[in-house]
Amino acid sequence: MPPGRKPEPPEERFWKYIEKCDDGCWRWRGSKINTGYGLIYINGKTVYTHRFSYGLHHPITTPMSENDLLILHNCNNPACCNPAHLRLGTQQENMDDRTKQRRETRGEEHYNAKLTEKQVLEIRARYAAGGTSHQELADQYGVSETTIYYVNNRKSWLHI
Repeated sequence: MPPGRKPEPPEERFWKYIEKCDDGCWRWRGSKINTGYGLIYINGKTVYTHRFSYGLHHPITTPMSENDLLILHNCNNPACCNPAHLRLGTQQENMDDRTKQRRETRGEEHYNAKLTEKQVLEIRARYAAGGTSHQELADQYGVSETTIYYVNNRKSWLHI
């Protein structure tokens, strides 16, 4: 910033990067993280833009830390800053929303998947038929015995 020039107030910087869209969302057009959430730098701290917008439009009387209530999106658009699309919620509510809206990656789409859906069905069928242990299946499919246990006891791959 040139000498003698006052810093721009955060609210002014915020509004510079808002695009009001036909779907009602106020899309953040500035810096974002890879999940699509907007970021703004305020008083030496990086802040999520949807949290900034919520606080701007719904002043909170007690300080809200990152460990307290979350700001959830009703529109499922992480770049949205429209306070009408935002609400306070818990981490559990956030996870429930993610599941209900089917936003989580599952099965083969998950970045850490070691098995395919076809293999999971094979593992379940072979184990149900008897004559093979979790460890034998783990060795054959190149995964841990715990992974096979979770597959067979439906603690993972619940969608198939």
